[in-house]
Amino acid sequence: MKTAIIKTDFWEEDRIFVLLPDARYFYLCLLTNPKRGTLPAFKCSDRLMSAYTGYNYDTIKLCKAHLTKAKLITILGEYYIINDDDYVTPTKGKLTQQLREKELASLPLEVKDFLLSRSGAVQEYNN
Repeated sequence: MKTAIIKTDFWEEDRIFVLLPDARYFYLCLLTNPKRGTLPAFKCSDRLMSAYTGYNYDTIKLCKAHLTKAKLITILGEYYIINDDDYVTPTKGKLTQQLREKELASLPLEVKDFLLSRSGAVQEYNN
């Protein structure tokens, strides 16, 4: 079973506090949904996000726009990229590194290039 440990100060961060309640919940769902792996990038359709959150497509579209504008996420096709993973405590270890390498290899080139181009990401994902 995958586990995401969310830091409790998530709720006190200014960037989260100013979000609309729908966008806040949607972002929390992005951080913890079952499609998320060890990388901050994962594929998840609007249909599935609708099932997870109970939101209709219009609300999902608004939440995505709000979170993109707040620079909390980047969307490339059906891939979500969490821009700031500070709210999730990372797991360290050999197994986690193997999972990261496997996930990175399975990403489309556009998403992989985006992840690897972020500052510090090359070292983080290739170590």
